[in-house]
Amino acid sequence: MYCRWYLDNLNYLKELKTQFDNRVYLPLTRNMTTTDSDTENVKDYKSGQEKTKPILEYRHSCPDITDLYDYTDLRNIVGRLGYLRDRLSHLLEDEGEIDVDLFSVNSAFDENDNKADQRFLRLVPDILVKLNNAATLAQQWLDIAATKEFDAGTRLTKLERVKTILGDRLANINNEIQSKQKELSVEAGDLKELRKREERSNSISSQHQSLEIKVNRSLEKIDRAVKQISDIEDLITTAAGNKQFTSQLNQELKKKRRELNELNQNLKILEFEREITTEDLCLELEIKPELIRLTTNLQEKCQNLESILEAMRLEKERLELALKPVIDDESKAHTEAEDKQN
Repeated sequence: MYCRWYLDNLNYLKELKTQFDNRVYLPLTRNMTTTDSDTENVKDYKSGQEKTKPILEYRHSCPDITDLYDYTDLRNIVGRLGYLRDRLSHLLEDEGEIDVDLFSVNSAFDENDNKADQRFLRLVPDILVKLNNAATLAQQWLDIAATKEFDAGTRLTKLERVKTILGDRLANINNEIQSKQKELSVEAGDLKELRKREERSNSISSQHQSLEIKVNRSLEKIDRAVKQISDIEDLITTAAGNKQFTSQLNQELKKKRRELNELNQNLKILEFEREITTEDLCLELEIKPELIRLTTNLQEKCQNLESILEAMRLEKERLELALKPVIDDESKAHTEAEDKQN
């Protein structure tokens, strides 16, 4: 007698679960997805969930986005209900040994009871608990879904508001990008000039070293020319009796004195250039620390501007991705409104 009662109740619960699937769960599933197939596992709770994911980043700044696109709460309810249905299906349809791990905590018996008895005594109450929880979750599903249902006019108004808000932000970010790009262009130009100024300091230093070498070489040539003139003068004194030889030596002496004069003139020019270069080099060495400081600061500023621009470009991409489904949905809403009018 007890076994018959037990089996009758179990069959009743199976029928109750079937009724729940056909009259509650599957109709809800069809409403929440774009497919009409009687799927038992809801993997996507809103058509185009991945497509609308970028727009949810801006839901805190625009309540209409939450109304139109945020299905987080519904996703949680659907996930919990799907999990519950799976456990119900295993308990009701599995012909093997009853898995006590599938029982709900709310249907627990005294731990001192025989575990074998618990499997049978606890099965029917546990299924009732699960069905009651399923009904509660289904009602929550309906309540949340009701907050997402809007008439055509209200939905279109909300879409237009979202489009305006995101469109304004996109326009602002575009203006900011242009402004920062101009600022970066100016700063980069100044940085280029400062680096050229640093290169000038290196150039003056090289020029100064080159002039030092030229002055030293010129002094060596002058020393040789002076010695050659002294040697010729000694020869003239020694060969005083030989007029022809003396005449040749005098001509050579004049030539060497002209060369010495040219060398002295060239040395004066080189020393003048070296003096100017030395003054320039001293000035460069004096201002070089400041140039390095300015260059470093400007380089850091340029790097900071580049980082800001990169972040702005990423924000622009996110806004464009967020706007796309809104524009598509607004277009569809306008089309549907026009079709209804016609």
